[in-house]
Amino acid sequence: HLILFKEAEVKMIDESCSGQLESGKIPTTLLPLIERKFDIDITAYFVLRIVRYIRYYNDDKNISELAEKWYPYARKGIEYLSSLRDSKNVPYARDFWADWNDVKGMNDRLYGPHFVLITKAAIKEFKFLSSYLGKEILEIEINDDPLWNGEFYQDVMRDGSSDGRFHQDQMICDLWNVCGKERYELMLKRA
Repeated sequence: HLILFKEAEVKMIDESCSGQLESGKIPTTLLPLIERKFDIDITAYFVLRIVRYIRYYNDDKNISELAEKWYPYARKGIEYLSSLRDSKNVPYARDFWADWNDVKGMNDRLYGPHFVLITKAAIKEFKFLSSYLGKEILEIEINDDPLWNGEFYQDVMRDGSSDGRFHQDQMICDLWNVCGKERYELMLKRA
């Protein structure tokens, strides 16, 4: 959408903004409205989508106007994501629907690489948006260490155990440089 359907991308971002819940969460779907209580990844992807558009079309004459328009929604989304951390600053699954991994065996998951790393990326990109607009930079820490086993990020279950599986969705961390080169290279060996 970003490149081929620029106007559609703006419309989708605008629709997500208008559908944002009071909590800052983006609904699971808008048309029809389907709501799951704690989707973490959908709100993170919403923030990333806004910043991706601003970065890509940075030279457009009305980009600052769009950035200002979308900023309050992105900030509200970031505040929502920030509220989903535990005392160790790790986003955690409150129910079965933390992210797209809604398959058998995931309903006892506490931490998941996908939703932890995508939250970390959203917060990093929101800092860019804030700086771009000259707004206050929110200092929000996301700790991914409890998921790191020395070779890759892994699911951590509520009892502290792990399934020991390498999930490919953790490779997203390199897109936003949120896991560091050393960790990424170790993960590539496993992938």
